[in-house]
Amino acid sequence: MKSRLAVVALSLLLTLTLLPPGQAAEEDAVCAAFFYEEGIKAEVVLPVIQSLADNYSFFDIQSYNIWDHYDLYHTTLSAYHANNKPPLLFVGNEYYHLDPESQNFDAALAEMEKSIQDFAGLGNVPCPVDEKGNIIFPRPVCILAFYDFTTEEDAVSPYVTALQDNITYLALYRFDTHNPSNISRLEDFTDMVGPGLQPPVLIMGSQSYTPAKVSVGHVVNEAKRLSKTGVECPEVESEKEICIVYFGSPSCHLCVEAKKELEKLEVLYPQLNVSYHNYDYELDLLFRYLNSTEGSDGYSGSFYIFIGDRLFGEGQFGELEEYIKKHLDTGLECPQPGSTEKIKKEFEELTLVAIVAAGLLDGINPCAFATLIFFIAYLERMKQSKKALFSIGMSFSAAVFIGYFLIGLGLIHLYDKIEDAGVKSDYIYLFAGFFALILATFNIFDYFRIGQDEKTILQLPGFLKRRRGRIIRVLTKKRGMVLLAILAFLTGIGIAFLELPCTGQIYLVIVAAVRSTAVHWTDSIPILLLYNAMFILPLLIILGLFYKGVTSQKLGEMQKKRQGLVKLLTALVLAIVGSYMLYLVLW
Repeated sequence: MKSRLAVVALSLLLTLTLLPPGQAAEEDAVCAAFFYEEGIKAEVVLPVIQSLADNYSFFDIQSYNIWDHYDLYHTTLSAYHANNKPPLLFVGNEYYHLDPESQNFDAALAEMEKSIQDFAGLGNVPCPVDEKGNIIFPRPVCILAFYDFTTEEDAVSPYVTALQDNITYLALYRFDTHNPSNISRLEDFTDMVGPGLQPPVLIMGSQSYTPAKVSVGHVVNEAKRLSKTGVECPEVESEKEICIVYFGSPSCHLCVEAKKELEKLEVLYPQLNVSYHNYDYELDLLFRYLNSTEGSDGYSGSFYIFIGDRLFGEGQFGELEEYIKKHLDTGLECPQPGSTEKIKKEFEELTLVAIVAAGLLDGINPCAFATLIFFIAYLERMKQSKKALFSIGMSFSAAVFIGYFLIGLGLIHLYDKIEDAGVKSDYIYLFAGFFALILATFNIFDYFRIGQDEKTILQLPGFLKRRRGRIIRVLTKKRGMVLLAILAFLTGIGIAFLELPCTGQIYLVIVAAVRSTAVHWTDSIPILLLYNAMFILPLLIILGLFYKGVTSQKLGEMQKKRQGLVKLLTALVLAIVGSYMLYLVLW
């Protein structure tokens, strides 16, 4: 792979060195932001990007390692509505995914180079990130439409629809010329656009377009040309702005639907100014908005819409639109975030209770109990002292903790991969919901089968049970206590992975929930540590009881008596989670 990429890079560099250098005196500067992650891809792309800068003197590049500029990277992705992974180059209103392993790599480079030349023809294009670290792109193309809403809608609507379909970043403001004040506004543009402005008319930059005189295609093409850097709205008194702050996640079905509804409202009410935030990466900011908004206590939803001093959520879009209509004449200033302390503390307390409860429920899983009891019983027969058995049991429990923790980290990274494929979130939720309900059903069946002394459905397969027993027997033959403790540790690691099909029912759900609320995957580590501490707590209690004189046979009987209750509680948790996931997708 490395050799192939090296050949690609060499050929591209040779090609670029033959390109005519830019004329700095004739063309204004064009600045781009390049985000990369250290590795073979960056090693290929960075020299190519630098070669472009060397060949075009008007072209300048800001380079950012995403791990050194993590927040800036995700803020930029959010601003451009991008979901690709690095390497990524942002220039003006455009961005390019430059993956040397992609079949479209050469085409992407060629398109990017042509676009850079087009940018130079437009004039000065500032860097996407200013000196203060603020994202100044993308900028919308501002279009002012003056027409009579009653009699001229049919003449203007084809232009409006075509612009909305073809221009990614569009700020379209409509003025009803039936209102005399809007005729006065139109007259204010005489100096900038020229005399003789009559509705219906579209104003874009310093140009005006009369629907009866120019085609839809001509207006759209002109807007596309200007859309590379956007067009600012001229100074004109317009309707009072209504500011909305939205928080959601691209991997959340209800959030995706809510974002679509907000975009519809933006079309209906041009004075709306909506800022979109991904709470996967801006959780602290969400906490601050919640803390400054009255009535947010106790709210639990998939997405959050802040407007004025109100919070709107699921099933409230009708109320939201009525609230917008109520303030069309007065406008609404942007909500201001408060401090994080109060609500973050409440959130952490809620998370603490949920994680402790889930970890304990998972820890009293029959599979986990049975393994330790089997392990102790086997060592009992070998006539080891209780002190030795306690040390060996502690080593075994520590290994289960570490093994289960490593599994959790692996699941978190798997969840990240799934989240990156945000377009498939519906299918993921659908599968997870049905899977959880199926497991809940099996647990209920097991509850009744246990009462009838029948074999349960959800348990370790026979071959894994035999493998578990074989591992314990082989590693616990007559050896010294220190060696036995080491071997018990290795056994615990192996058992943690072998038992995952039986113990992982709740763990899979909890890990997904933990990752969805963490800003970065490392933020999940303390919660995983707590969960796994609760998971092995029942094992440690069993070990303590054994040390105090309770036999393995008695421990086994205690576990057997509570096996049905554990199955019932597990079924309840899975049924609630599964039903909620299906609700998110289907309703």
